[in-house]
This record gives sequence, structure tokens and C-alpha cells, in this order.
Amino acid sequence: CFDHSINSLKNVLDYAIGAKIEQLVFQSSSMVYGHITARASEDDRLNPIGWYGALKVAAERMVWAAHQVDGLPFTITRPSALYGPRCVSRRVVQVFIENALAGEPLHVAAEGAERLDFSYIDDWVQGMLLILAKPEALNQTFNLARGDARSLNDLVEVLRRHFPDLKVEYEPRDKLMPLRDTLTTHKLQAMLGYKSEFGLEEGVRKYVSWYEGRP
Repeated sequence: CFDHSINSLKNVLDYAIGAKIEQLVFQSSSMVYGHITARASEDDRLNPIGWYGALKVAAERMVWAAHQVDGLPFTITRPSALYGPRCVSRRVVQVFIENALAGEPLHVAAEGAERLDFSYIDDWVQGMLLILAKPEALNQTFNLARGDARSLNDLVEVLRRHFPDLKVEYEPRDKLMPLRDTLTTHKLQAMLGYKSEFGLEEGVRKYVSWYEGRP
């Protein structure tokens, strides 16, 4: 985890500074906030839990340092619960759909009440295109998400429309997984004109259709 988060980034920064690139976009994570009790904005204090979140905070600081010392232009994004076609990162929506397709139960933590800001891939792409196209994005940090958290139980019910025989098993939550909720996208909207277009129902429908259309 350290090598992937820190040493790989060091190599990228060395190259970016030497090549004098126009913009480095670093994908951080909602995990940098630690526990989110309602809504998280880019100005909130970062209080990560566990290695992944801590290393993402460290990586953000490295990007800032490269800007301060070497003038590297950058943009930092903080995505949340990304899902959609070709996702290979084993995030929750992918895991749930693959279990449903295989007839396996969904393993849901903490009675399903926990909330995540599920973000469909096409919204992420829209945000990235704006970040790459607009000079206002330079040297800024943005939440890049749907901006409207939903519970795990909401996700289960949306999936049940596609898989009526869905099986669910509840289990204790991982104590090192921070409580998450909505990431505000007001800054991304105001500065770059971002507007999320895919709620959970439409995003899951498109994702399930992609799985069903695969050979």
C-alpha cells in the first residue's frame, strides 16, 4: 500500500516536474476525511482512519509540496464509491452485482443503515473533462461525486428490482472503515459547471445492463 501510494507518486512527480507538464491530476479519496457525520466539503479537517486514508492525505501533501517548491500545476479530486462499467476495484456496487449474478448473498455491514455517496462513472468522466478543460481547476481540490449519499439498504432495494431473489446477510462493520456520507460538490458546480446526471437507480440499471450484455 505504501509503495503504491507514495513511491509510485514520487516517480510521477519527478517526471512531471522534469517534463514541465501543464497539469497533474491526482485522484485522492473520500477516505481522507475519516468519519463523515453528514456532509464533507473540501475545507473540512482531514482525519483519516487506517493506512489507505492516511497515505492519501500524505500523497495530497506531496502534490502540494511539488507545487510550492517546483511550481507544478495540479488538481486534486476526491471521488466516492465510484461504480460503473469496467470497474475492477472491487468497490461495493461491483461486488454486490457480481454476487447477485452468481446467486451468492450480499454481505451487508451494520444492518445496512450506513450511507455512501455512490458515484456513477459517467459523472466522474464529466467532472474530469471539466477539470482538464478549464483553467479555473488549476491548483484546486474538488470533491468529485454524486453529492447525495444513499444507504446500503437503498442499494439493496435498487438491486432487488433487477434480482428479485436477492439474498442478503448482515454482518458486523469493519472498525477501520470510516463512516461516510455525502460529499458536497458545490465548489465543483460553482467553479466548473459540474452537474451530476446519474442517481443510484439509473446508474445501477446501466451497470447491470452492461454486465448482462457481456459475453
